[in-house]
Amino acid sequence: MVQGSPFWLTAAGGEFWTYAAPALTDNRQYNIQSRAIDDWARVEIPSAGSTFSYDVSAPTSTIILPLDGVVLSVLPMTSGTAMDGYTSVQQVEVRINNKTTGKYWKAATAPG
Repeated sequence: MVQGSPFWLTAAGGEFWTYAAPALTDNRQYNIQSRAIDDWARVEIPSAGSTFSYDVSAPTSTIILPLDGVVLSVLPMTSGTAMDGYTSVQQVEVRINNKTTGKYWKAATAPG
């Protein structure tokens, strides 16, 4: 259950403890804090904790040029966009297939 105000959950164990992670939401940032309570009920003042990002979605890319299905006499370049919901896109790869021969480009020159 998620609520707006802070709430401490009881972990399993003592000096070595665990807590089963809840279902997290993709493309969000989370902070986890812990605090200890001793035999005399003294409560630790918690540290800032650990902040992490949860991202399970793959990035997406779209071709802008050339448009699908058009007939061209010149194509100086191909372009598009790429995005990821939380992190930045580090690289985009393209694959070019000659539909007549079935061969793929491996370098800047056309296959035979």
